[in-house]
Amino acid sequence: MISSLLLAIDRPLENPESDFKMMLSYLDLSFTVIFALELILKVISSGFIYNHDNNNNAYLRNSWNVLDFVVVSTSIIDQSGITNIHSLKALKTLRVLRALRPLRVVSRNENLKIIVDALFQTIPVLTTLIYVSGMMVWIFGILNMHTYKDQYYYCVIEKSLLSLIITKDDCLEYGG
Repeated sequence: MISSLLLAIDRPLENPESDFKMMLSYLDLSFTVIFALELILKVISSGFIYNHDNNNNAYLRNSWNVLDFVVVSTSIIDQSGITNIHSLKALKTLRVLRALRPLRVVSRNENLKIIVDALFQTIPVLTTLIYVSGMMVWIFGILNMHTYKDQYYYCVIEKSLLSLIITKDDCLEYGG
């Protein structure tokens, strides 16, 4: 939770030499080390890809652990300073994946896993709903453009002539 809070209060446009930014970078480094140690301990206890007892219990055989591995790996890459090399500046975009850190909590709570899995199962239905809604907005946009074209205008003219203006043609006639 603290790591997510630190991500939320981070201001990327702030001076990197300020005390606040330095404190955030040290805290981010410490959380990266803690998460990396946790990952290493899990890999040692359950195996990375293969396990001597049951391969299904290996670390990368669980999709939540794969997500955890990706988040920790991108944090390590970001902290290593590789992203400061000019030819590898594109790797700086991987910092966005740090926003997935709160999902690490989900992997530890079975009830949250059920909720997140249900949300992921509704995505196909929601995309269909978004397509239908977008089509309706598009159709009404075309209909309104056809119905109300040339109906709306704004006339900038002297106040003394304003009472004479009724239509767009009146506005153009009086030099508006």
